Amino acid sequence: MMLFAALPAHAINKYGCIYAVDPYDKIVKDPYGNCIRTPFWTPEKNVPECGAVAVVEPPPAAPVVETLTLGADAYFDFDKASLKPAGRAKLDRLSSDLRRVASVSSILIVGHTDSKG
Repeated sequence: MMLFAALPAHAINKYGCIYAVDPYDKIVKDPYGNCIRTPFWTPEKNVPECGAVAVVEPPPAAPVVETLTLGADAYFDFDKASLKPAGRAKLDRLSSDLRRVASVSSILIVGHTDSKG
């Protein structure tokens, strides 16, 4: 003679076995509308269908764009291509100021000549 015992079986469902579900994978609720939990339920595993507050990630912070205007006058002697010492010193200071900036997207250099050259 063989005896078979009917044991309840819990298949893993989309809720991970923390709620009782019907054959259509819907959470079973009691007459008061409360979700029926299994012993595996914890507050951290609560789902929105059963009253959990959905976690909304805040949008990433927009990057800070800053316009920085630095200036230096650098002069040349007439008919020469080398900078005067005072102009070279100003450009060196400007260069060290630029190194302190985290990111530079563009640099605009403006130059002028006199009527002779």
